[in-house]
Amino acid sequence: MKRFIVNVLFFSSFLLALAIGMECMLRRVPNTYAFKRSLMEEQGRHIKTLVLGSSVAECGIAPSCFPSGTYNLAVSGQWLRFNLQMFGQYQEYMPELENVILGVCYHTLWSDDDVETDEWSIVEHGIYLDIHLEDDFLPHSELLSLGARSLRKWSKFYLLHGQTMLCDSLGLDHSFDLSERAADWREKIASVVAGHNGLVQSDKDGVRYGRNMERICRLAEMCREKGIKLWIVVPPVHEDYYARLDSCALSRLRNGLSELSSEYPNVRWLDYLGDTRFSDDDFYDGNHLSADVGARNFSQILREDMGV
Repeated sequence: MKRFIVNVLFFSSFLLALAIGMECMLRRVPNTYAFKRSLMEEQGRHIKTLVLGSSVAECGIAPSCFPSGTYNLAVSGQWLRFNLQMFGQYQEYMPELENVILGVCYHTLWSDDDVETDEWSIVEHGIYLDIHLEDDFLPHSELLSLGARSLRKWSKFYLLHGQTMLCDSLGLDHSFDLSERAADWREKIASVVAGHNGLVQSDKDGVRYGRNMERICRLAEMCREKGIKLWIVVPPVHEDYYARLDSCALSRLRNGLSELSSEYPNVRWLDYLGDTRFSDDDFYDGNHLSADVGARNFSQILREDMGV
């Protein structure tokens, strides 16, 4: 019996050491969250224009097309709850900040950072950005929380020597380049839109919409207190995507953002959702611009419209 207990303890200690070693190695793998935190902490004093939002902003707004001091700190899968927290937590690093560009997509106002659908995003926000949900109960361990996903990440970097982070030095995400686009991207648009429409329509009592509008209002107030302009920008989508959008939701999105911009003197909103100046090569998929082509074309237009 004693020998059995010793063997169990030895084996358990071995597994614990292996898990700790794996966790330490995972945290050394380059990732978007850690990189964008380093941009805020190391380059914050130089930041004059800050891009926030989810993937539509991360791949669609190119800082290189704007004056120096522009950085893209948007993160794929980051909705308004975390946009607001990130700005509040790191604004002290950016004393020269003049403009905040908040990238908003069609379904942003009906989306939220939810454990059931965004567990990986919530875990990595907590570990690498020190941003947490109010009721965060997930262990702050990639290995324990994400399991197979974390093992794939470990294998890709350490065994396959693949790239795990494709942002450039200003934060634009080049995993959305045309070279990475799927061959059947247009065929997938209908199903993608159906999913986004379904998400919007599932908010029957308007709770998610109301909470997200409140979050934008709080961001607007925080910017106003610091003398910062807030630009709410809705990037363009492919014509096939736009044609399938829920017209009622689209009207509510536009009316809500228009009213909000009228309420706050430091807020402007720019809507490019149905803009017809963009061709197929400007898009990575139905609702994301290609980082190497579309983002550049769009950002030149956006800069001119902002007058910066």
